[in-house]
Amino acid sequence: MKFKPVSGVTVNINAVNDGINVNYDVTLLSGNFTIAAGDDAIHADHILTIGSEDGEGPTIKVTSSNEGLEGTVVNIYGGDISIVSSDDAINAANGDGLYEGVLDYSFNMMGGRLVINSQGDGIDSNGNVNLMGGSAEIHSGSQGGEAGIDYDGQLYVSDDFQLNNQSGTAGPDGMGGMPGDMSGAPGQMDGQNFGGQQPGQMDGQSFSGQQPTGGMPGQP
Repeated sequence: MKFKPVSGVTVNINAVNDGINVNYDVTLLSGNFTIAAGDDAIHADHILTIGSEDGEGPTIKVTSSNEGLEGTVVNIYGGDISIVSSDDAINAANGDGLYEGVLDYSFNMMGGRLVINSQGDGIDSNGNVNLMGGSAEIHSGSQGGEAGIDYDGQLYVSDDFQLNNQSGTAGPDGMGGMPGDMSGAPGQMDGQNFGGQQPGQMDGQSFSGQQPTGGMPGQP
């Protein structure tokens, strides 16, 4: 099942549990979404994609949630997104483990504006975090294992990305602070690490330079 709203839609959700929950893909290309949720604001078991490659995207206001955006792979191409959460604001994970071995966990941002206020991690990925375009302002927990950016694989931040992270990072070595390997190239979008200066792949589609020419998983 895929959730793909038409252009210009306005959605207001006040949910006891998840605001939007789909057992495969969720793709939000445009529109206005205001969501208050008792659990996840927007959840996709497979791939959650927000915006399109031309940089356009929806306005999403998550006014309350346990976790804001969750998917095995979370892609942001564009849009204006604000999230308030009591746990992780963005989580590249899947507690059901339905797509382990099919997709590797990753959060990938190519454009748009993201503002996070969370009591848990701001951005949490069980694999890689690739910040290649757009901007993010992160206010999150910074004690008890919480951080602005928490990742188990590789963190890449492009020179073009505007990052205001008030809460530090937590990498696979358990150490805080900004990692020392950010001068490389984006990690594979399916979550696999790679070494050296050569760009990775986006779910098997190669790209050259610092900007991808192939598509991320769930490319609209």
